[in-house]
Amino acid sequence: MGFKEEPFKISKSMRILVAFPAYNEELTIGSLILKTKRYADEVLVIDDGSKDRTSEVAQLAGANVIRNDHNMGKGKSIEKAFNYAKSMDYEILVLIDADGQHNPDEIPKLLLPIKRGEADISIGSRFLGNEQKSIPLYRKIGIKIIDFMTNKISKSKISDTQCGFRAFYKSTFDIFSFGQKNLDIESGMIIEASEKNLKIKEVPVNVRYDIGIHSKNPVEHALSIISNLLGIIEKKHPLLYFGIPGSIFFLLGLVSGIRVLMIFNKIEKIPIGTALLTILFIILGVLSIYSGVILHSVSEIIKGERNGNK
Repeated sequence: MGFKEEPFKISKSMRILVAFPAYNEELTIGSLILKTKRYADEVLVIDDGSKDRTSEVAQLAGANVIRNDHNMGKGKSIEKAFNYAKSMDYEILVLIDADGQHNPDEIPKLLLPIKRGEADISIGSRFLGNEQKSIPLYRKIGIKIIDFMTNKISKSKISDTQCGFRAFYKSTFDIFSFGQKNLDIESGMIIEASEKNLKIKEVPVNVRYDIGIHSKNPVEHALSIISNLLGIIEKKHPLLYFGIPGSIFFLLGLVSGIRVLMIFNKIEKIPIGTALLTILFIILGVLSIYSGVILHSVSEIIKGERNGNK
């Protein structure tokens, strides 16, 4: 699938920084920078310890380059982009993945909600108004699972939480903690933005899957993000984290207990193995639910104390 040229024109009334977090992207970074320069006051590449010529190609194409001595993760690169935008007094920061999947000609479209005052953060969506048949099924399933979990935690309705094509107004530059240093940074930023009641708007964008070489296995990538999201649920929503599996164990215990009674009524003997399994399920269920309730109560007390100190 090729990219279409967008007809939008961009005014120079706001100073705009476009930043590319990059790791081993020498094949795509040069052309992306050349296409991006007409939409930005400056193009910044954060080279996350690449082993190829990413930095050299980026500089030749006219970008300013910040290079990490070693691979520190996408989250750290994005944090540096925010710090740079703030220090240079930019009004809008645009982030684009450097693998060539996103079209720089869609930058003006991404900026419109911010320029109109409709959003603090604008996020590209490959699903909003688009039927992306080119997305591999396994990747689409993984994305949807991550979208569901991210939206549940953040209480939002983002159709594409993992899109790395985003724009941020300057009022957002100080709100992120960048606690996520790896590929879960996209979810982490949405969760933090929702907690701060920032206005988020999605914009339909095109995505290419016929270019770019991913440095991480997509299944490993998805499992890593899901694992980190479960950690966030454990901290922020312990009743949900412990209550759901606890309820499942308890129900399994009840079903197993009914089976024990049925077998006893039939042969007048207790099936020891099934009975022990019943006890185990019920104990695990009760302990898990109890832990969730206690941790939820502690969490609510801490929140109350924090609100009281404000």
